[in-house]
Amino acid sequence: MNRGAQTNISSLWKDESYASERAAAEKEAADLMKKYLMNLRAYRDSHPDLTESHAAYLENAISVAQKTVMSSLSNLLSIFTWAQAVVFDDDGKTVAGCIERLIE
Repeated sequence: MNRGAQTNISSLWKDESYASERAAAEKEAADLMKKYLMNLRAYRDSHPDLTESHAAYLENAISVAQKTVMSSLSNLLSIFTWAQAVVFDDDGKTVAGCIERLIE
């Protein structure tokens, strides 16, 4: 994909009409990463006899997963904060209200 196409897709995705879709995607990403993080922690806790290098690899994976979850949640909060400024969509519903229902 060329750079121009990436820019067009990026600007389209950032368009306000896609706020609820972006929020849904961010929530799904955060949920999947939280599940992955829980699995990593469960694996670590159930295998106390890991080698030093394996334990270090696992701790690094946990750290990366935690940062990714926080980033996804931060992105979701940014989308929600932005959506509160939007008054109504075509159906007369607030975008923020749609996102609130999505998060619940």
